[in-house]
Amino acid sequence: MKIALDPYMFGRVPPTELPGLVADLDYQYIELSPREDFLPFFLHPRADRAQIAAFKKALSAAGVQVSSVLPLYRWSGPDEDEAKHGARVQGTGPAGSGGFRGVDHQGQHGLPA
Repeated sequence: MKIALDPYMFGRVPPTELPGLVADLDYQYIELSPREDFLPFFLHPRADRAQIAAFKKALSAAGVQVSSVLPLYRWSGPDEDEAKHGARVQGTGPAGSGGFRGVDHQGQHGLPA
């Protein structure tokens, strides 16, 4: 069993400082829940590849692992535009449409390398 800290209450702490804070609180796992500067509610992720690389480096340095990523999106709806948006965000849209993967098929956290 993994007991993870959801750092939602530390919303003002930059993402790269969260792993150290989690380790200082004696947790080995962090739950990445929505936050405005990284993975906002109902929007595409704001973190770019450089921010993700910095976050992964901070995780490694602190000895902390991501237990789960909790994206919160409006996946679809009865409206055709919402359905297209939901398919694109979920990564099931047309080839090359992209989309963020919260968890991939190997159970990894899905953050790009």
